[in-house]
Amino acid sequence: MLMSEDGRSWTPQGPGFDPGSSTFRYELPVVKVTWPEKTVTRSHAYLMGKPTFRALELLGHGMRGYVAYECETGRFVWLKDMWRASYMLTKTEGEVLWKLNAAGVSHVPTLVCDGNVHDQATITAYWWERIQARSDTLYRSTPVRSS
Repeated sequence: MLMSEDGRSWTPQGPGFDPGSSTFRYELPVVKVTWPEKTVTRSHAYLMGKPTFRALELLGHGMRGYVAYECETGRFVWLKDMWRASYMLTKTEGEVLWKLNAAGVSHVPTLVCDGNVHDQATITAYWWERIQARSDTLYRSTPVRSS
C-alpha cells in the first residue's frame, strides 16, 4: 500500500518529514517495481531501496515499509508491504483508506494505490479454505421430517 507525502500523510518520522533528504539517496541496491491498479488500465512504477521498517514478530503479517520514488510524478511515497490472509472476510486496508479519503476524513493517509500480488499464497491459505469448505458441509443442520 502506498501513501503520498502530503499534509495528511504518515511517515515513520511523522508529518512533514522529507524521506528523500536522507533515507532514499544512500541506499543500494535500488529496484524498480511496477504496481498495477485494480482497474488494470494503468500501473505505477516506483524506485525503492532497502526497507526502512521491518516487523520482527514471528507471528504476524511480515510487514515492511519502504521509501519509494514514484517515477511518473517525481514524488516520494511510503510503500507498505505485508502478507494478508486471502481467506479473510474483511475489507483490505486499501479499501478502507479509499473510503475514508473519499469521505474527506482528516488525519488519514492518502492512498495512492493498493492491491495483491497474485499467484502467491502460503499452504496455510489453501488449508484454511479446505477446512472452511468441509466445515460448512459437516455442520449444516439437516431438516427434521414430521410424520
